[in-house]
Amino acid sequence: MLGRIKRRAPNVTPRTLASRLFIDDMEIDKNEIIKKHCYTELVYQRINKKLGTSFSNKESESFLKKVLKETGLEGYEKKGKNFYISNKQHNIQVTINSNTFRVITVAVILKSK
Repeated sequence: MLGRIKRRAPNVTPRTLASRLFIDDMEIDKNEIIKKHCYTELVYQRINKKLGTSFSNKESESFLKKVLKETGLEGYEKKGKNFYISNKQHNIQVTINSNTFRVITVAVILKSK
């Protein structure tokens, strides 16, 4: 399975090994993101606000872990210092800092008509 590139580089071909996506010298390791992602107290509130939910901290963690696991490599993208994980099934985009693996925010993906 090949991941898609959302970059403008013309001659870049992605390749995958298990749960890793390699584009140029950049590597995205899905399992590492799933294993190491973490939260701050503020982000729990932000998740509920952005999604319009009232999840407990544990429910937020379970939901985001499920989203990260169910998202294929083509939904993982690294821009600058962040990972952006887009899951169309759940209509959600999760932003995670690539250095600390902290969840920064989530956003609802609007369905196109």
